[in-house]
Amino acid sequence: WKKYGMFVLLIALVAGFSLASPSTFFTSVTFYNVLKQASVIGVLSCGVTILLITGATDISIGARVACSTIICGSMLNAGVPIPVVVITGIAFGAITGAFNAVLSEVLHTHVFVISMATMYVWTGVCYLSVGPATLYGFPEAFKNISQFLIFGQMPSIILWFALCAVVAGFILEKTHFGRYIYAIGGNREAAYLAGINVVKM
Repeated sequence: WKKYGMFVLLIALVAGFSLASPSTFFTSVTFYNVLKQASVIGVLSCGVTILLITGATDISIGARVACSTIICGSMLNAGVPIPVVVITGIAFGAITGAFNAVLSEVLHTHVFVISMATMYVWTGVCYLSVGPATLYGFPEAFKNISQFLIFGQMPSIILWFALCAVVAGFILEKTHFGRYIYAIGGNREAAYLAGINVVKM
């Protein structure tokens, strides 16, 4: 039950809603819409899962995604090429995440506390940047990165999520890095005594 209980509950919920409203819920459109909405969080969860295994957590991720969105949207509206925008968004996420980790190790403070502080910082940056305004008018080529309909029905963001999940699973199960992550999460001091550079990891 501990391993498969959530899957059983998910199947029960899908079956219940399908029986209650087969003409509207039990359709390919509904399933693709649910997967599309879940895929955004799913992509983020692939990275956060690795962090959680170490025994840490990062609650600033939502604010950092919002800030990254504003930066990328502003760049697109300024006419910056799409590849540069995408790389900038990924780099922003990586640098700000690393910033949390460095602060946590330097100040010897749990990353939960650090990320709570930076969450408010990045939220403030978002409000100062655009206020209540909404960014829009992005190129179709950029929208198609996540919104392109494969076979006319399945949004491409679902495939991005699947790809991220496979890569994250491979990293955790098949690489030295993944083994080190599990070791640190199991016992940080034992991992250090075993020769793992815990601070660097």
